[in-house]
Amino acid sequence: MGDVADLRQLAQRMQQLSMDTRGAAAAMRNAQDVSFVSPAAERYRADLRHEASNADHAAKELEDAFRALAHHADEVEDRLREIARIEHFFGGLLSDAEHEAGRVARDAGNVAGGAVHAVSEGASRVLDLARHAPPSGHPGWLDFKHLLP
Repeated sequence: MGDVADLRQLAQRMQQLSMDTRGAAAAMRNAQDVSFVSPAAERYRADLRHEASNADHAAKELEDAFRALAHHADEVEDRLREIARIEHFFGGLLSDAEHEAGRVARDAGNVAGGAVHAVSEGASRVLDLARHAPPSGHPGWLDFKHLLP
């Protein structure tokens, strides 16, 4: 789940940048308290108000990005857990079926040749399914979700 950790780390950086930007906006608002009275001082205060407003807007966008990334990381983590659960279930099921098919084929060999063929064909289908199963962690496992008990 390295990708999820990277997403969470990026989200934390966004959150920290948001807090830093809010701090800068507060410092700009505090700097407006200059005691000078002149047209230049008034322009200075107006510029600070404008820049503080821009910083507040940027901080909000960074906070929104943090929340979106954190939410996305949660969704990715949930999906990876679901894939692992399905893969584990079917991995065990295929392994059990393979062993059972082999056992039945051996037992059937002792009973009759026709039964051996039928069981071997079934075992071949199970093995074919096992060979074509998605790789570990692949989203293709979600296609099997409806087959879970």
